[in-house]
Amino acid sequence: AHAIEQAVREIPGLAVWGSPTGPAMALIADESVPESERVDPHHLADEIAQRGFQIQHQPGLTQSNGVRLPHSAHLTITPVTEQLLPEFIAALRDSATVVRGTPQASVSFALAAVRALGYSEERAPSPAAAWRILRLFGAAPKLPKRPGEGGALPQKMAPLMALAEQLPAPVAQALLTELLARVSEP
Repeated sequence: AHAIEQAVREIPGLAVWGSPTGPAMALIADESVPESERVDPHHLADEIAQRGFQIQHQPGLTQSNGVRLPHSAHLTITPVTEQLLPEFIAALRDSATVVRGTPQASVSFALAAVRALGYSEERAPSPAAAWRILRLFGAAPKLPKRPGEGGALPQKMAPLMALAEQLPAPVAQALLTELLARVSEP
């Protein structure tokens, strides 16, 4: 964990959120640098997946007390991480270089479409409707395709996470719950 934290601190535009004390770490864009130098954690997570590593997308959240938690990418550090530490750090650096300066995904069209369907703070989509929306973002049935079978994550999660941050909470919850349910189906 300390080696990864040190490596992140040396990557321009990326920061560790808070002071991690255990095997979990959250990465955020470094707000102290110009936008053109920031590393969006969701784009980072999508890019590092192309290199064989998974870090978890976390949409930003405004808590009930008004405090805004930034969107981030979470790492859970395990003994396997230690075994692959040089490769992971290299992939982290390379991925950050590729996405540096890429702004958070734009979702204005998708946001307008979801609102046009009438979903709001008072009306969330059903599981079937949520799945249809998720399919527009690239979520797909697992192969082989059979009716009712589970689903797979979109290739790029950054747009879906950006949308989840801007939707009313009940709508975002319906989408993320359906995505989790589909992906975890046997």
